[in-house]
Amino acid sequence: MLDLNLEEKVVLKKPTSLIDGLNQKPGKLYITNERLIFEDSKNSSNNIYIQLSEIKSYKELKVFYKLTSGFDLVLDNGVHYCFNLFGGKSLLLKLEEVRGSSIEKEVGVKHHLLPNIIFGLIVVFFSISPIISGVGNLITIFDNPSKTESCNLYYDRNTNQYILLFNHVKNNPYCEKYTVFMDYEDNYGNVSWKPWSVVTDFSKEEYDEIRKYQYYSKNVPMSGFKFTPIDKK
Repeated sequence: MLDLNLEEKVVLKKPTSLIDGLNQKPGKLYITNERLIFEDSKNSSNNIYIQLSEIKSYKELKVFYKLTSGFDLVLDNGVHYCFNLFGGKSLLLKLEEVRGSSIEKEVGVKHHLLPNIIFGLIVVFFSISPIISGVGNLITIFDNPSKTESCNLYYDRNTNQYILLFNHVKNNPYCEKYTVFMDYEDNYGNVSWKPWSVVTDFSKEEYDEIRKYQYYSKNVPMSGFKFTPIDKK
């Protein structure tokens, strides 16, 4: 509720917000034939009454460094009141008309911090999102190696086939098929590697489970697959 003088009349009224740093108080801005009045919509004890003759100058309030969103009034005593409102230019013109003299426009602008900060955070978010996504993809690549169609294992006579497979899984990508090769020596002493067996029914889940272990253990799920001998005919 406004506290008007006996002969005081409202000339113009506009919705506005009083800005103090990052805080904003919603309310209404009134021009009367005597004063400029800010009415706090939540607490009338916070209403501000300014004599028209006390207004010294103003700066434009900017959003995103370009769009005008209000003005910052400077009084003769150095006090500032910053108002965010639509149609601030028309209000200033009416204010000059009612008081009968122009109001000095200061060089420079006052920046509306809250939307500028929000806009800056949005820009930063979209700038670093591709970087974060790229790092995440790299982590995924190293943590979850890509699948290949076939892998060859070369049998070591001092190691059984299961340990051979386990050691390979620990350091290589998942394969759909694992073929174990055995070395053969002919009558002339020449050594060649020939396919001996194939791992069947080895799932990606078993592969992931095996990679969790640091050493060979009976707890490793080996029961879901088997080595099938290759027909040598």
